Amino acid sequence: MTEVRNWLPRTAFSEQTVKACLGNLVSNWSSAWFAHAPAAISAVRVGDAENSVKPQIEIVRGNHAEIRMTAPGKRRLLEALFDVDLSTLTLQEGDRRLLDLGAERVLKDLAARFDDAFSKEVSGDRTASLTITISTGIHDVLQIALPEHLIVPMIKARLSRTALGPAPLLRRSDALRRTSVRAKGVVGSAELPIAELDGIGIGDVLVLNKALGEPVELRLADGDVPVAAGMLRKTAGQVSIQL
Repeated sequence: MTEVRNWLPRTAFSEQTVKACLGNLVSNWSSAWFAHAPAAISAVRVGDAENSVKPQIEIVRGNHAEIRMTAPGKRRLLEALFDVDLSTLTLQEGDRRLLDLGAERVLKDLAARFDDAFSKEVSGDRTASLTITISTGIHDVLQIALPEHLIVPMIKARLSRTALGPAPLLRRSDALRRTSVRAKGVVGSAELPIAELDGIGIGDVLVLNKALGEPVELRLADGDVPVAAGMLRKTAGQVSIQL
């Protein structure tokens, strides 16, 4: 038996979908570490992580993650964690070591949470990846490079739950009931040569093929098939059709 390909079209990896799959994981991690402004997924981009000063977590496979952190990226993360401007503080060497250990522990915790979420090895295209940006308000604090194939089972499970939701399918008549359509009343028609049409002017009278008192046809604006018939009336200063 051929194994079902672990694949989804690129349109399935939307920011909204990825947030729905991983939002709680990031939120729980944020609640455990951030003192003030919570961290959350702010952007999802198809492709590898860009070179930046932000710390990066690269998910290599289901049970392993690598952490890369530059000095500016570490500082950005620490300032977001403690809601403080480190440039205003006088730090000793021991303080810096403690801060370095703190930043490393925070990132390792997030990496471990991702490892747990993808603890089962999943086959698939390992060359395609997503870049997930995590921010606190307007400040980006880190990026996560995630192979697309790892999140495919989560997205498929979510799509399955959506498809099996409690809402029943509507009958076609019920589904179309609130659809707006444009109607027109046809009181008659006239046939004349093009030569006479060119000579028509203001005040000329066209004789229609219907007499007063005959039923008026109601048609859809884009169709020629009558859907109802009625009589011309005058209501509130306007011409109307009484069906």
